[in-house]
Amino acid sequence: MSKDEGLKKSMIKTIRLIVLAASVFLMVSPVQASLDNDKKTLGDVFQGLEISIEGVRDFSIQKNILRQGRTNTFWTVIAKKNERIVKIEIIKNIDHKSARNYINERTDLTESLYKRIPSAYPGEISNTIECPDKYKPDVFPLEIEGKKIPVHILNSTPRFTYGACADGLIKYRGFMTFVYNEKNAILYRIDIFIPKHEFDKKEVSGLLASLRFNRQTEMDSKKPVIAGHIKTGKEKSARTGWSDFKDYNLIIIGFEPLGAKHIGSYGYSRNTMPNLGNFSKKAYFFKNAVSPSSWTLPVFMSWFTSLYPSQHKLTNKYKVFTKEKKVLSNLHDLSPSVTTLARILKENGYATAGFTGDAGVGSSFGYNSGFDIYYDDIPFGGFDIVLPKALEWVEKHKQQKFFLFIQGYDVHGRHKPADKFRGKFGNADYRGKYKGTAEEYWELRNLNLDRKFLDLTDEDLEFWRSWYDSKIYEADRRFGEFIKDIEKFNVTDKTIIVISSGSGNEFYEHKGFDHGYSLYDELIHVPLIIHVPGKKGRIEDQVRTIDIMPTVLELLNINYDRSVEDQMQGISLVPLMDGKKMQLNAFSETDYLLQTYKRSLRTPDGWKFIYTMDTEQRELYNLNEDPEEQSNLVDLEREIADQLEQELFIWLNSVGQDKSSHRRIMEKMFEINY
Repeated sequence: MSKDEGLKKSMIKTIRLIVLAASVFLMVSPVQASLDNDKKTLGDVFQGLEISIEGVRDFSIQKNILRQGRTNTFWTVIAKKNERIVKIEIIKNIDHKSARNYINERTDLTESLYKRIPSAYPGEISNTIECPDKYKPDVFPLEIEGKKIPVHILNSTPRFTYGACADGLIKYRGFMTFVYNEKNAILYRIDIFIPKHEFDKKEVSGLLASLRFNRQTEMDSKKPVIAGHIKTGKEKSARTGWSDFKDYNLIIIGFEPLGAKHIGSYGYSRNTMPNLGNFSKKAYFFKNAVSPSSWTLPVFMSWFTSLYPSQHKLTNKYKVFTKEKKVLSNLHDLSPSVTTLARILKENGYATAGFTGDAGVGSSFGYNSGFDIYYDDIPFGGFDIVLPKALEWVEKHKQQKFFLFIQGYDVHGRHKPADKFRGKFGNADYRGKYKGTAEEYWELRNLNLDRKFLDLTDEDLEFWRSWYDSKIYEADRRFGEFIKDIEKFNVTDKTIIVISSGSGNEFYEHKGFDHGYSLYDELIHVPLIIHVPGKKGRIEDQVRTIDIMPTVLELLNINYDRSVEDQMQGISLVPLMDGKKMQLNAFSETDYLLQTYKRSLRTPDGWKFIYTMDTEQRELYNLNEDPEEQSNLVDLEREIADQLEQELFIWLNSVGQDKSSHRRIMEKMFEINY
């Protein structure tokens, strides 16, 4: 690796690690959990934090988060009074050298937000926006606990995001500083936000100067809620009743492509999945699950690695596709250091097997990594083929702990449904030109991919939607039979079952047909149901399917090394299942067949921002008022659009993307002919 490459890799890793720390999001943070105990003010937690700050004791706590890592404990408290915000982050058990490196990295990144990473508009990472002189960042020394400490004066947006931006976007002015308690090995980061027109340097520096270390070393017995505790197998779960599933079996079932929009239990008018609906009543039903992409190939690898597609790099079928040379993409070639869920479970003594419909989850792409057996003989195969084989395998391995992955293309356009179910939801009076064949569907898909006009009447579209619904109904029937059959083996009482989908399907809601090309909710809003024996619940909070891997690892109390902890971008959903609340940003991306490059951010408070990298088109939707994404508000809500674009591009930088990389891809497109 060259020096420049090493520097770039180090910078990307640094940015990824401190997106949480360098950008403060109170309403759309990547990971947050709401307080659910008797602590009401900052004064109530100062004993546990082992500090005190005069003048902020009566600030009301908004968020209280504890994350326990392998060696360090991370605790964040956010409190508010009127329009003033105080955020305190601590890292316990950190030595002086590590604390110094941590401070340097975070300071460097925060400064870079005003230099190398752009502000929101116009949104290219190569661009920069000048800050008004009166709001440019500054630093001054302040004596805190007998030491001169650098204090950074910074501005932020209404969404508490640091970085260069125009005067109209700046709402807060405040301080960021780091203080290290060497005696107790605790590093503090303190951020204070004041409305910019009320900012008084002398007043706020007086608050910081009043900081004092408490002399006791024990944490307060009344602890904050635990969020995102990543288990290592050497720790006992801090959540009562959640450490009982060690050595349980795991089954993951993927319907493809199944959108939540077409499922009765998710609000659809047709009861397309009665068996799944009944199953979900005895499980955890996640109403708002978001996929990291809108088609099969990248999504399922994100399930098994807890990485976004641009990180595991399995974003398209071919890594090289020219007239002279065609090379399939493969996880081992593209990301040799990435570890899969199956491999982790196999190393922990699990028998592992996958029975799939090939195509986008074929072993040729590296999906067989960690599996003892991986069946993918029939392209676009359905449950009619894979479920009997899966049952046969379970019967042979029911006496040992196992991980079983099942995937079927029953609802895919290339999979032919059984005749007796084709008209389940159809109109018997339809006399249009379509018969519902896979060939007809694929022709429409290809015409649409070539951006050609589809001559479809309302009756034609209703025919295809009904055709899709009927295929869903057939898949659900087979799923119901599978659950009944596997119960006969007496393993379900000791089996965690996860059910989801890679993406949905679109039928011209936004002039698209099939999936992969866009990132609207008909594609990325997917079902997610997790069956944990003896437990159930309905969860409204937004989650992501990249959270599947850390969730099941915690449930199963699996041991894994630090590299896996660093790898996973998702977070365990066990706190949600335990009754806590979270606010999670959901990022999605698609480079579908190198025909488009789209990125999106779906916030937990109901905003959706889509950015098309190759055309620079911007879209903004208020999902609370416009769940069908029909009214683009990018011009009417420009301030929100700019803020979300900034957050999206900070995330893109954290996963190693920039505008120039996509321009290089575009230059190669002339050589590519899909």
